[in-house]
Parts: sequence; structure tokens; C-alpha cells
Amino acid sequence: MPPSGKIGLKEIARVAGVSAMTVSSVLKGTGRISDAKRHEIQEIARKMRYHSNAAGRLLKSKRIEDLGLLIFESEALIRENAAFQAYNILFTRQCRDLKVPCRQEWFDPARHPDSLPLLLTDGLVGGLLIAGVMPEAALDYLRNSAKIPYVQLGEVAEYSVSYAATESLNRAVEHLLSLGHKAFAIVAGPDSLPAHANFRRLITEKLLPHGTVVAAVDDPRGNFRDELIRAADAVLFAPSGPTAVFCASGVVAKALTGEFFRRGLRVPEDLSVIAYETADWEAREFSPALTAIEYDYVPLIEHSLAMLRTLVADEPLSDRQLFFDPVFTVRESTGKAKAR
Repeated sequence: MPPSGKIGLKEIARVAGVSAMTVSSVLKGTGRISDAKRHEIQEIARKMRYHSNAAGRLLKSKRIEDLGLLIFESEALIRENAAFQAYNILFTRQCRDLKVPCRQEWFDPARHPDSLPLLLTDGLVGGLLIAGVMPEAALDYLRNSAKIPYVQLGEVAEYSVSYAATESLNRAVEHLLSLGHKAFAIVAGPDSLPAHANFRRLITEKLLPHGTVVAAVDDPRGNFRDELIRAADAVLFAPSGPTAVFCASGVVAKALTGEFFRRGLRVPEDLSVIAYETADWEAREFSPALTAIEYDYVPLIEHSLAMLRTLVADEPLSDRQLFFDPVFTVRESTGKAKAR
């Protein structure tokens, strides 16, 4: 540690086993380096409580133009979720098109309950797009200490761009009812994951008036294979004999379809499967192609960036909350109900 007791790039580089230049690039959100190494360096900097000397100078000059994307979620869930993948790719692409410097960070509150993301503390971004569920400590710091303008993605907040899925869910339920389905299963993560809890609540409310509903838990934070088998067992051994399954993501829908096939069941001849909150490319590029409630993430990122840049420029904003409608698309994974 340097004599002053302050942590610098050299100290982080020494622990990470890389050069100080590499550390600098990672903390600035630039340079070519693998995601795994980037997250490792960010984690080391966080644990060493690194704060950039540039932060104070930039804050005083009020010339911070960099924008950040901060995702609060486990790395495993980020990698398997179409929304988080789209956020990462589209944010970088659109910032590049706008010629706006940008940085990204994945932060897992469960693994780091006593830490804050670097994007909140290093003072090197002028505004943030935030995805996932922000813990209270981060929200308090953002509002009272960092005071960085931010726009929430996918969840309603003071400034947010999200989706209103009611109509697409209604169409999905009507589609299954038209095919004679009366026994349903919902496969999602535990209630401790707010997005999954909300998905289960919405679907259950829609389905219960029309038949029986079985809830199966597939925790994305656990071992994927073990969770998949547990969820498949819950569906297949349910006394009500579900004939249609709603899955919380495209990844889960595809994995369950494969597991059903492994057990001698066919989709959609024996079981119908619908994927929720997926992208059209993920639903299309599978056999059978998935019937799905699809989200177009391009306009979401475009409008959230426009909203954020308006906030950063301290200009008036006409709409604080924007909503987009997902699209329900019927493909090959749903068919007529079969008695079980």
C-alpha cells in the first residue's frame, strides 16, 4: 500500500497480476479484455475500496459526459437472461453511435452486501442506466451522496423505461384456452427474486379463473442442471397433470423442452411451452420454435438513453415513465391439450 494509505492503480494491478495500464482501461470501461478478467479487476478494486483521483476533478469541472450501465444481479443470471444480454450489447452500440463514452458494471448485491458498485462511487459517469433490483444501500447512496441522474430499465421508477405486459399475457392465456388447456404450470425463480415473483403473480392471476396452476421453482442462482430436473419433476408429477407450461425466460423454456424430450415427451404434442420475456431471435432459433411473449430491447435502450441525456443536461423532460408493449407470437411449441 502506498505511504498515504490510498489505493492506486499499481496496488490493484499487483493483486490482479496485470499492468497498471490494464487496470486503468478496465476502470474507465475501455480496452480489450475478457469479461471474466474485467469483473475480477473491478471486484479487486471494490474490495480495496479504490476511489479515482479523477472523480473530484471531474465533479468540480461539471464536465462528466460518460454514461454508465449498472446491472444489479448475479453474473450467472445476467449471462442466461436475454434482457441483460441485450442491455449490454445495445447500450455499448448506441453510445458508440452517439459518440458518448460509456462504462458498464455487473454488481451482485447478494455476494457483496457491504459494498457499493464502482460506478456509484468513483465519480466518473454523469448518468446511469440501471437494471435489476437496486438494494436500499445503493439507492440511498445514489440519491444522497452520488446524486447521479439515472433511468431504471424494466422496472417502474421516478424515471424509467419498461414494459406493460398485460395485453400480451391476455393473448397468451386466450391462445392456450382456445387449444383446450385447463391445467397449467409456471416455472420461475423463487419469490426472493422480485422479477420472477412478479412474473408468477401476473401469470397466476390470469390463469386461475380458467383452471389449475402449479408453481415450479427453477432458481437461476443454483446449479442449472439440478434446478432444471427439480422443475421438470414438479411439472410432470403434479396431480393436476399440467398440459401447458409458462417459463420465465427463453433459456428455461428451451432447457425444459429438452428435458421433456429426454423423458420421452414431445413439445407440443404432449406439453405446450410458452417463453416469457425473451427476444424474437431467441424464440425463433430453436426447434421447436418457441411460442413467446417477446420484448424488443432496441427502442427501450434508445428511449432510456434519450431520457438519461436529457436529465444529465438538466433539461425539462416531458415524460418521466415510458412503457412499451411486448409482442405475443405463436410458433411451434404450443398445440392442442392432450389428456394426461
